[in-house]
Order: sequence, then C-alpha cells, then structure tokens
Amino acid sequence: MKIACPWITLLFVLILSLPTAVPAQAPQAEVTNLDETNAPGVSNKATRRVIYHGGHEDITLIGDDVVIKEGESMHDVVIVGGSATVDGTVRGDFVVVLGSVTLGPTAKIKRGLTVVGGNLQAHPDAQIEGDRFVLGTGVTFPHWLRWPQEWFNKGLLLARPLPHQYVWSWVLAGLCLLTYLLLSILFPQSVDAGVQVLEKRPGSAFLAGLLFVILNLLLAVTVVLIPFLICGMIAAFLFGRVILYRYAGQQLGAQLGLTLLQKPIIALVIGTIIFFLLYTIPILGFIVWGAVTPLCMGAVLLAFSKRFRTENVNGTQGRPVVVMSTPPLISGEQAGAIPPSTGPMVLPRVGFWQRFAATLVDAVLIGFLMALLEARPPTFILIWAAYHIAMWTWKGTTIGGMVFGLKIIRTDGRSINFPVALVRALSAFLSAAALFIGFFWAGWSMDKQSWHDKIAGTYIVKLPKGVSVF
Repeated sequence: MKIACPWITLLFVLILSLPTAVPAQAPQAEVTNLDETNAPGVSNKATRRVIYHGGHEDITLIGDDVVIKEGESMHDVVIVGGSATVDGTVRGDFVVVLGSVTLGPTAKIKRGLTVVGGNLQAHPDAQIEGDRFVLGTGVTFPHWLRWPQEWFNKGLLLARPLPHQYVWSWVLAGLCLLTYLLLSILFPQSVDAGVQVLEKRPGSAFLAGLLFVILNLLLAVTVVLIPFLICGMIAAFLFGRVILYRYAGQQLGAQLGLTLLQKPIIALVIGTIIFFLLYTIPILGFIVWGAVTPLCMGAVLLAFSKRFRTENVNGTQGRPVVVMSTPPLISGEQAGAIPPSTGPMVLPRVGFWQRFAATLVDAVLIGFLMALLEARPPTFILIWAAYHIAMWTWKGTTIGGMVFGLKIIRTDGRSINFPVALVRALSAFLSAAALFIGFFWAGWSMDKQSWHDKIAGTYIVKLPKGVSVF
C-alpha cells in the first residue's frame, strides 16, 4: 500500500507509543494506595503514597506524596507536586512546593518548614522549630479545583501540554476548539490569508514568528508595553493555531483524496484533533507545541502584512494567490535522454519518502568518507553542506538522488545553478531548525515542496526509467 503522506504514519506510531509514566521512587520505601474514603471533605479516590521506614536519609520526590510515621526520623525532605503527612521527625530542611502538609500531634520539625503553592494543616501539639513560611491559600480545595497541581504533575513534569488523564483537560480542549471555530467563522478572509501563507511561505513564516517572539521578550522589560504585548501575543497565538490546524486538516484531506475533509470547518476540527493528540504525548508534546508556535505567529504576521499592502494599493483589494499544483514541465533536451523535438515532458514531483531514502544513501556515503578521513563529528555539517552544493550545481542531484532517479529543477523548468544551490542548502538549516518540520512539509504539501524548496524556488522531480539524470 502506498503511503500518501508522513502525517498518517507519524500519528499512528505516536498514538500506539503512548507511555505510562511512573514517578521515581526513593530507596527504602513502601509504595501503597491509601483509601481516604473516611477523610472528611476528600473524594473517594485512592491516593498513591510513599511511606518511609525510619533512617536518616534525605527524601526528594516529584509528583508523589510521602508519609512519615510516628517514631520515624528523616533528614531533608523536598517534595514538588506532592503532599506530606508527618507524624514523625524531620531534622533537616522541609520544603513542599505545589502540595499540602499535614502535621500530626507527634510531628516534630527541627529546622523550619517552607510551603509554596499549598496549605499547611498542623495539629496544636505539633512542634515546628525554626522559621515557618507558607505561601499559599491556606484552604483545602475540592478535587475539581486541583487542576494546577494535576497539570504540574502529569503535564509539565512529563513535558506535555495536555494530560489526558483528567476530565478538565478535555473540557479545556473543547473550549479551545469552540474558540477556534468562532474565530474561523467571524474572520474567514484573515484565516484564508494565513493558510495561503503556510502554503507558499512556511519558512518565512517560521522565521518571522521566531523574530516576533524574541522581540516581545526583549520589549517585555518595558513595563508600559507589557499589556499591549500580552494582547498581541494572545491574538497572534489564537489566530495562528486556527490557521495551522485548518491547514493541517486540509492537507490531510487532500492527501487522502477526500473533498469533505478539505472543507474549512471540518478541516479545522480534524487538524485540531491531530495536534491535541500529539500534545498528550510526553516530551514530544512540548516539542511539537514549541516548534509550531513561531510558525503560527509568523503566519499571522505575514498574512496581516500582505492584506495591509494589497488593500492599500490604489485603494483596492489585491487578487488572491492561486496555488498551482500541476507537475513542472521540462524539455526533452533538459531531461538528457529525449531529443528536443519530442517536446516538453510532464514530470511528477517527489514528496517526502523518496527524498528521505535518497538522503539515507547520502548519509551512509558521507559517514564512510568521514571514517576514512578520521574526521571529527562537528565537521559533518560542513562536509554535508559542501557535498550537496557541489552535486546540485554539477548534476542537479546527489548520489542518493541518482539511485532513485531524482533531480532538482527550478520552478520555471531550468536546471539548478550555484546561487540557487547555495540558497537551497542554507535554507535547509531553517527547515531543520523547526524540528525538521520543513523537510516533512514536502510530504503533506500539495505542491510537494519543502521549506528550502519554496525559498530557493525549486522542485524535486522523478525522472522516468531510461532517462538519465545527467
């Protein structure tokens, strides 16, 4: 079966590989589930706790609760995103962040207590020596209001924006989707302009968004501008998400050949679901979220700039950009094997997977060359760039491209030359900077262009059998 684009394969693999994270446990500990159904004001949900038995070791936990029983003595205790129940003795530093502390009548705290983002419940007979610092609410929230701690434990600590274990996560995701749909309905022309930017200039959009984020961080030192910066960032963030998610949904529908999925509203829903599923995956979720943020904001900026210019040219609205997705034309003489009298050839454009296969061949060759030269790994990038620039200028392809019959041509059908090869090679670093999204772009883009193809004005085409790449 032929795979239409890397979106389907990537999503399928990622969903099947969803891990279940288990918090780290310190030595000499008994892990148990304590049923707190008898505790007043607490839900019937069992709480996972780590119970320590005696000794003088330190405790450092992230996302776990700890119970120190009567007669037990611990040294330093540091808990982040968890709670502590103490009936024994803590002789060293005692710090709890984003959690609560409960001290029983026999609890003894020898060197002070610090609670940040939580609350303290101490029995009147509990002994607290040293300083007592509590920065929190001082009250116990019901379970449905504990989402900041839950997001910290299962979201931030696992590097994913959307922890799927909680109902409030999907309620928030649903509210975001409704916001995206409302913006898409109220501002259809603005969203259309942003989608066209992602179609034609994704690399420029990523670079513009990255500069925009950096500029806002630099201007944040000016307190007067902070309210305006926050409003601008929120607007660009929301509109950018609408643009990106709709574009992703439309590209998926186009690759599958389903016209229904390319409808603006349906495409937006499909694209939002795809990215929200990615956001639930530990580590990858934050990487994807961070990588697409500059792309979203850059698309908004370029779309706004384009509409502003076109609306002010003679006071009229400019013509919309028409995206051409037909294969490029190349003459028989340029193809190298068919006489010019046969006329131009229509060559199919190459997407992601054949490019990737050719790149693997080139990587093996460059790696073998570096082994012979005993070159250090940092020189790989220089050799890699020089190799591609030289081969593109000389033959319009690389050795890996020759194996698979691939050739780089310009959008007007002419062969690639040194300036174009240099621009394409340098632009490839931009494609790699955004989590290599620029390379994957050739797989789901209708015109089969990566970011560096769009910047350099090139395509990769597949030559028919019997036609020499030379």
